[in-house]
Amino acid sequence: MNIVDDNLPTQRSYVKKLKQHAYSIPRLIPVNWTLMRFIAWIMWTYNQRVLKGKARLPGIFIPRVLDARFKHFHFSNRSAKQILNWQPKYSLDTALVLDQPNFDR
Repeated sequence: MNIVDDNLPTQRSYVKKLKQHAYSIPRLIPVNWTLMRFIAWIMWTYNQRVLKGKARLPGIFIPRVLDARFKHFHFSNRSAKQILNWQPKYSLDTALVLDQPNFDR
């Protein structure tokens, strides 16, 4: 069961919200997902077939790790609400405010 917020932001709107709340934002470099997946597959395949799996590739060059880190997943919290009678406690905006180090609780 996956428990997520009701209103999931896009990456663009999430970064915008982080900036609004004065979080430091790392430099973002957009990369086409299909291209990145192809590069990872080529690197992983080469390592498996030619190098016999001996190269220690960074995670982004291992297709399953790349998927886990960056693939767009779509989750619903409907099951959690029905089975656990669960409701999100905070909205994303409220959580960002509460997470700021200088917020006085």
